[in-house]
Amino acid sequence: MIRCPFCDHKNPPGTARCGECQAELFASPSDNAESIDTSPQSLDGRVKALVGAGQKIEAIKLYRDLTGAGLKEAKDAVEALEREGSLPTPRKASSGADADVLDLLRAGQKIRAIKLYRDKTGVGLAEAKNAVEELARANGLPGGEQSAGCGGAAALMLALVVGALGYLVARLA
Repeated sequence: MIRCPFCDHKNPPGTARCGECQAELFASPSDNAESIDTSPQSLDGRVKALVGAGQKIEAIKLYRDLTGAGLKEAKDAVEALEREGSLPTPRKASSGADADVLDLLRAGQKIRAIKLYRDKTGVGLAEAKNAVEELARANGLPGGEQSAGCGGAAALMLALVVGALGYLVARLA
C-alpha cells in the first residue's frame, strides 16, 4: 500500500494519484524512485504533495507555518523544491551576524540591525525583528522591548476618550 503524504489515505501499489484527495503519489525509495521522505510528518513530503496537487500557495503557507520563514523565503524554497526535488536547508544566523547586530543595537540603530540580520540569515522580516529583539534583551540592550500592539493602542484611545469626556464635562458645568 502507498500512503498519501497529504491525506494519509492507503492506495494500492502503482497508483499515480491518491484515490481520496487526488494528490500525486510518489514511489517508495525501494522502487528506485526519488528518495524523498514523503511521510505525513516530512516537510519535504508534505510540501511536495501540495505542489504535486497544484496547490502551490498552500505549499508556501505550510512552509511558512512550519519554519517561520518569510513569504519570499518560503516562495523561493517551494520553487527550489520544484526545480531540484528537495527543500533547501534554511540559513541560520552566525555568531558574526550576532556581533554585528549587537554593534548596531549598541549604537541605537535597531532598524539597521534588523536589516542586517535579514541580509545575513535570509529570514523574513517578522522573524528577524523577533530575533534582534531577543538578542537585545539577552544582552541588556535597548531595542529588546516588544511593541504595545493593539492592546496598547486601545488603552491609549480609551485614555484619550476619557480625557476628552472629562474636558467636555468640565466645560459644560
